[in-house]
Amino acid sequence: MPNLSSKIKEFLEKLNFLKKEEFIFDISDEKIKVLKISGKNIEKKEFELEPDIIKNGYIKDSFKLENFLNQIKNSLKIKKNKIVKAYINLDSSEFFATSALLPDLPKKDLQEAIKTNIKDFVPFSLEEIYLNYKIYSLEEETKKREVSIFIIRKKLVDDLFFIFSKNNILPLFVGIDSFNLAFLILKKIILNAQRSYLFLFSKEERITLIFIKNLQIKLIWSHSIKESKIKDVISAFSKHLFINIKDEPEEILVYCPDDLKNEIKESLEENFKEKEIKFPEFLKEEWFVADELSKEVKNFPYLSFLNFISEFPEKEYMLIKAKEQINILILPTIALIFIINLSLYLLSNYSENFLKNIKSQMFSIPAGVENKYNEMVNEVKRFNELLGKIEKAKSLKKFEYSKALNFLKKIPEDVNISKIEFNEKNIVIYASVPDLEKFNLFKKFLESEKDLVEKFDLPISKVQQLGNINFQVSIFFK
Repeated sequence: MPNLSSKIKEFLEKLNFLKKEEFIFDISDEKIKVLKISGKNIEKKEFELEPDIIKNGYIKDSFKLENFLNQIKNSLKIKKNKIVKAYINLDSSEFFATSALLPDLPKKDLQEAIKTNIKDFVPFSLEEIYLNYKIYSLEEETKKREVSIFIIRKKLVDDLFFIFSKNNILPLFVGIDSFNLAFLILKKIILNAQRSYLFLFSKEERITLIFIKNLQIKLIWSHSIKESKIKDVISAFSKHLFINIKDEPEEILVYCPDDLKNEIKESLEENFKEKEIKFPEFLKEEWFVADELSKEVKNFPYLSFLNFISEFPEKEYMLIKAKEQINILILPTIALIFIINLSLYLLSNYSENFLKNIKSQMFSIPAGVENKYNEMVNEVKRFNELLGKIEKAKSLKKFEYSKALNFLKKIPEDVNISKIEFNEKNIVIYASVPDLEKFNLFKKFLESEKDLVEKFDLPISKVQQLGNINFQVSIFFK
């Protein structure tokens, strides 16, 4: 007879519950680098992109990208319907980081002050951006706070989130490569807290400039060197640094390929006269951001990196964590049932009738009890839902109801509405559209209804992909 422990071990290996897979996607216009984490094992693969699928971080051909993601999944042996967790590092120049000295204000007023401060800095409207910031300690003399401000265009993050999640790759994190480089400088390089530094990185087809002072990120500037000359990028950066930040570096460190050294050095000397310029050994390792991110994933959702899914679906995250905990509990439970059944099978040769009775007592549930309990729970739920609807209907104002009806008549036919909730100050629509293009058209429709709609809330966390794009939008009327 085979050894019992070896049989159990073989059984557990087949279950494979202990294997936890997560993926880092490092995305540029030219390629997607994927780091697969499976327990303690790490696998790295590079996939060259066709031209113009992604340009400057923006998805230009969603159909081709979806096909490409399916190729990546096949290469990494990810089952078609399996949902996997992803952490995305995106290379784009549509990310902006600056700093400002602002009054010591309450949080709400500080956010308004930040928005006012960045209006001339960001080439987009405030409605088009996600905003994040870090507040430093209060300066006693001026009674002001140093604030580092980080801005990304919403379209970059939203389109990426939709395409990936539609293909069963759930992004838990979207970070920008230039910020992650700045973060790793502060983490990996020993800097003098009293000095100011300019770091210049030339990575693939992009140049990134990072200004750090007092161990704080003051300015980040990233630009494609396919579209602009290096000297023009450096000149624009230096002007912004002098005029807006009102500062300059004491030390300049450049990481670039040998063929760009002379051009970069000449441009730096022209704009930062008499400054020390160093060329440390070029960083040939292209995986260091992804490698560092792979160490951070175990701390999710408390990543040290800057996550631009600011409306991350906490509910979905909690469901994922709950499922993982259930799996941990299921493992010993199934193992126990397996051992009991195996023991019963072996012992049944000696006392079949006796053990048959024991099995019946151990595993049988009294007839009808479970079904009756479920029926009672569902009845209570239905009753509570009905009460809630009555309360909402009682509080509903007549003029809002008529405005809501007028608005609903205008909604495009491509939008398939499954449910509408009428609240005191707004309505919530649960709906779906066939694809990302129709979803973006619906967003434009909402933006165009300014005469009727005061504002609308369409958070990423309320969007899911189950074939079509399903979403939830909250609409407030004037």
